[in-house]
Amino acid sequence: MATLFVTGLPLTLEKNSFSPNSINILKTSNHLIGESRKVILSILSFIGDKNKTFSLLNEHSKYDEKKELIDLIKAKDICVLFSDIGTPCVADPGYDFVDMCYNNNIEILSFPGPSCITTGLSISGFYSEKFTFLGYPPIDKGERKKFFIELNGAKETTVFIERPYCMKYLLKDLQYIKDKRMAIAYNIGSHDEITIRGNINNIKNKLINMPKAPFTVVVEGIK
Repeated sequence: MATLFVTGLPLTLEKNSFSPNSINILKTSNHLIGESRKVILSILSFIGDKNKTFSLLNEHSKYDEKKELIDLIKAKDICVLFSDIGTPCVADPGYDFVDMCYNNNIEILSFPGPSCITTGLSISGFYSEKFTFLGYPPIDKGERKKFFIELNGAKETTVFIERPYCMKYLLKDLQYIKDKRMAIAYNIGSHDEITIRGNINNIKNKLINMPKAPFTVVVEGIK
């Protein structure tokens, strides 16, 4: 399966700000997808591979160009997506492209995942120009029910995190979020990272079988 690594870059593009793992994924990928030519060329320079192929994906990219990128990722097998600095797709171009990748059976993985909140958003494929972070859902049953009912009506994309052992309770609570899509990302940044997407009826059987592990939940807003 072709893979797209959604990769956060340091807030300063100095070479000593990059971790060895970040440099390694940039070196070993077959193709780079970045926001601006200037930043891509800078990265190619300090990883010592000016011949590596690359493409641009930014606010000027048209739908047909994104479709061509989908085909390119399938052909190249392992690609990396990044913005100029920070975490891509969060108040940055690219969330709709990630959504297209999911719909075309391209595996999406985060790298390096400096924050489960912004990383979860970046690999969700959901609009995140604005988003709400809600922390952990309440433990009290009444407050918890209110939390999820209000979440169902939230207009903005919403992120929350949950305790690894709470999935069996969360499955019941997510029934209040009837038709919205959600992305539940497990073990962000680890070798066994996985993201499950869809509305609750589509994904509940997969969630039942997931092991106890840290996870982040992103719920799509109302468009």
